[in-house]
Parts: sequence; C-alpha cells; structure tokens
Amino acid sequence: MLRLLCLVKKLEYVTVGIPKVLKRQFEEFKQFLGYRSFNEFCVEAVREALTKARIECEMRMEKIKQMREIWHEAEQET
Repeated sequence: MLRLLCLVKKLEYVTVGIPKVLKRQFEEFKQFLGYRSFNEFCVEAVREALTKARIECEMRMEKIKQMREIWHEAEQET
C-alpha cells in the first residue's frame, strides 16, 4: 500500500476567476446536477471543453492534410 502511495503524483492547482452570476446559476441547479461542489463542476466543464477542442483540432489537422495531398496531386499533374 505504501508503495502505491509513492507512485501517485501530487496535483498542483491554479485559481480561476469566474463571474459570480455563473456561480449563482450553478447554485440554483446544484441539487439536480449531481456535483458535490462548484469546483468539481468547473473541473468537469474544463475537461469536456478540452476534449471537444482536441477533437476539433484533430479534425482540422486532418482536413489540412487532405488539402495538402490534393494540392500535391494537382502540382504533379501540371
């Protein structure tokens, strides 16, 4: 058990300013959302946004790759 604890990396944290109106909106729906805290909700929201951004980035990179292949083919035809 002690060995396992040594392998766990300690997380570092940052502070983020969020408008109070968003916090109040969260509090209104907190009982229905299933989150233990506003912090937990924010962490999940950031994770979801990063996943979406990563997928969009990969899609854009694939489109660029396809465009380069088309241009390369067109250059070789001329």
